[in-house]
Amino acid sequence: MKFRYLSIILLVLITGLYLFFSYVALPYNIRTKGIIYPSKEWRIVKTDDGTLLNVLKNNLNNTISYYSVTEFQRGDIAEFVVNDAVYNKQKINEGDTIGYIKSNEEQRRFIELKGKLAVQNNLLQVYSTGEKPEKVRAAFENMKLAQQEYETQKKITERNEILYHDNYISDEEYELSLNQYKIRYHRLNVAKSEYEAITTGAKPEQLEYIRSNIRMLEEQILQLNERLKSHSLLSPFSGVIIKRHEGGNNDSRESAIIRLADVSQYIVIVPVELYQLQYVEPGQNVSLTTNRGRQTLNAEIIAIDNSVQMINFRQKVFVTAAIENNENIHNVISNMIVEAEINCGMVPAREYINRLFRAVYQN
Repeated sequence: MKFRYLSIILLVLITGLYLFFSYVALPYNIRTKGIIYPSKEWRIVKTDDGTLLNVLKNNLNNTISYYSVTEFQRGDIAEFVVNDAVYNKQKINEGDTIGYIKSNEEQRRFIELKGKLAVQNNLLQVYSTGEKPEKVRAAFENMKLAQQEYETQKKITERNEILYHDNYISDEEYELSLNQYKIRYHRLNVAKSEYEAITTGAKPEQLEYIRSNIRMLEEQILQLNERLKSHSLLSPFSGVIIKRHEGGNNDSRESAIIRLADVSQYIVIVPVELYQLQYVEPGQNVSLTTNRGRQTLNAEIIAIDNSVQMINFRQKVFVTAAIENNENIHNVISNMIVEAEINCGMVPAREYINRLFRAVYQN
């Protein structure tokens, strides 16, 4: 009698297990942790050599949308001035002035070109019109003065060259002397040209040569003016300034001056074990739980890396998911770590048990 009951119980158990493994489906989820990032980030970074890097990164597709390098000439005194008002704003709008770069060398170059243009315009006027005797005498005296200044500066420069090679004066002092010598030489040539033009007149070829110089200088001034305008750094999108203290042991050769984040949308980056990658695909839902009041967020997988990275001696692949905006999105902060659960759908009970055993084996 007992054997019959045991047989019936065993039969029911076997039948139940058969039905369970054949027809029952269970939800399979992958649990991991993730880091939240804004959809876009813009950084102004200073390197050890003083170079400024302008980097715009799109975290949605993990690409650098824009990258530029601002280098300064040797001996140039350059400044980056931040618009302090941006730190007091709750939100930065696209096109707001974040700061601007001041380069003494480029400002000097701009003034020098403007001076050369004025000289060429004066030459053109002198060459194309007749002059009175008093202007001829004035041009002669101007030429004599330019000759004296040139000869004096030449002697000073020759003396400084000897001192420079003997390491008695600095590079800056020598370069300043050499630059003054070139300026005096240029002024002498201009004075000679003005005097010759007044006393002998000018040929059409000379007039056309001066006009071509004027056109060239005007183009250089236009290009330099556009470059000076580009030194005003404008916000490429609307967002918020990221305020973060750097760690005391930061050995990076770069330091960020400005960080701007586009918080209209966030993403989360989650690492997935290599053996679990076959269960993950774009479009799957990811449930996120924050540490701020255990708030929950929903995200959708939009990208999967095609390369493996080692984390704690384990092979993992990074998965990117876009976070949906809801009433809990205000609890999100950049670089926040959250608990993530990837919904891989319903799988047959037999497959579910196989995946569990495989997870135990891999761990």
